[in-house]
Amino acid sequence: MLYILVNPHAGDKSGLKKAERIRECYPQLKAEIYLTRCADDETNQLTKILHCYQSDQDQLLIIGGDGTLSKVLFALPKEIPFAYLASGSGNDFSRSLPARLETVMEALLKRRLQTISVFQSANYLILNSLGLGFDARVISYSEKSSLKKRLNQLCLGKLTYLLFGIRSAFSRESVSLTLTDAEGRSQKLSDLFLFVLANTAYFGGGIMIWPEASLKTKQLELVYLEKGTVFQNIQGLLTLLMKKHEKNPRLKHESFTELTVDCSEPTAAQIDGELTEISSETFTCQQRKIYL
Repeated sequence: MLYILVNPHAGDKSGLKKAERIRECYPQLKAEIYLTRCADDETNQLTKILHCYQSDQDQLLIIGGDGTLSKVLFALPKEIPFAYLASGSGNDFSRSLPARLETVMEALLKRRLQTISVFQSANYLILNSLGLGFDARVISYSEKSSLKKRLNQLCLGKLTYLLFGIRSAFSRESVSLTLTDAEGRSQKLSDLFLFVLANTAYFGGGIMIWPEASLKTKQLELVYLEKGTVFQNIQGLLTLLMKKHEKNPRLKHESFTELTVDCSEPTAAQIDGELTEISSETFTCQQRKIYL
C-alpha cells in the first residue's frame, strides 16, 4: 500500500491532482490518499496513516510545500522512509534535492533510498532553514497580506518573498540571542538584521543562503548580518541574491553539528516557511531515508 499524505491547499494547489494521477497511473501501488483539512492538520492525518501502516510492505509519499514536509517529518518516526513531491510556493527543499514525479515513482517501485540529514529539537524540525529577524518579518508580512494568495493563483508565488523582502529591508528592528555549540561554548550575538540556520543551500523561494549548505552533510550552517544602515542591509541582501557571499565582510558564517539557540524572550521565527515563536531550542542532527 502507498499512503499519500497531501496538503491540497499548498502553493499552486496541484497536490491533489498529482495524487490522483499517481493512483491512476500506478495501480500496482494501491494508493490511498489522505488530505489535510485545515492548518496544522498534518499530524492528525499522519496518525491515521500510522494506525494502519505496516513497515515491511507499506510506503509513504508526502505532497505539499516545505512547511508540510517539515511538520510531517517532525511527527514521523525516524525509521520510516518517505517520498516527497513539491507543490508549495517556494519549494526550497526540492531545489536542493530535485526530483520529477517519474523519478520519485521509480524510486518507490524499486524501493531505492538515499540518506539525508535534518535537525530536530524538542518542538521543531529544520528541514531547510530557521530564520530570525529579516526573513521572519517577510513571512509575517506575507501571511497578513492577500497578495501572496493572488500571486500563488497566478503561479507567481516566488515573487512573494522578493516583494515583502524589500519592505522588510527598511525595518529598524533587530534580534539578539545566545548560541551554545556541541562543546558547550557560548557566544552572544546582538543587534542582528539577518540570522539564518541553513540545512539546505536555499531559502525564501530560491535565494542562496549559503552554497555549501547541504542535506547530505551533518552540519547546520549559520549565516548572519548585523543591523546596519538601510543601504548596508540592502547591500547584504544583494550579496545573497547575486551569490557573492565571500565578497561582503559584514556577512558572517559558522558551521555547527549541534546548536542551542537561546532568545531572552519569545521571538518571531520562520521555520521552513512557517511563522512561529522560539525561546530556547537545542537542535541535533537526525538522519532520515528518502525514496529518490
